[in-house]
Amino acid sequence: MTKLVHSLPIVAATIEALAKFQCSIESTFSAMKRCIIALLLCLVSLGWTEWAAAADCPAFNYTLASQAEVDAFPADCDRVIGDLVIGDIDIQNSTITNLDALANITSVGGVLQIENNAALTNLDGLANITSIEWTLWIQNNEALTNLE
Repeated sequence: MTKLVHSLPIVAATIEALAKFQCSIESTFSAMKRCIIALLLCLVSLGWTEWAAAADCPAFNYTLASQAEVDAFPADCDRVIGDLVIGDIDIQNSTITNLDALANITSVGGVLQIENNAALTNLDGLANITSIEWTLWIQNNEALTNLE
């Protein structure tokens, strides 16, 4: 019994120390939680602009054989998942004169083929393309004098 009586102050002191330690840990965890939440919000907000801006085009492949088809290209997308063919591969003289309506495109997942466009003088509308997964094919575009 004397051992138990002598141990009571030690037990009481230990319980008090544990209570203080627990309060300290709770406040530390609370601060850590706030920091982690703030960090996650920052990361999500930084990444959200990329997620919000990037959009696949509705069709898988596109064949644009006339200026009207180029002009009607969806403006709310920036990635062609498959092939993008500009010009008519069967007809030598398409009516395409500019590619301005394609300015939002940043990547093509397949082939980018620009062929048989006698009146096309520049590729300015394709200036934002940073990746083509397969092949870039440019052929029979007589008025096209440079690739800048």
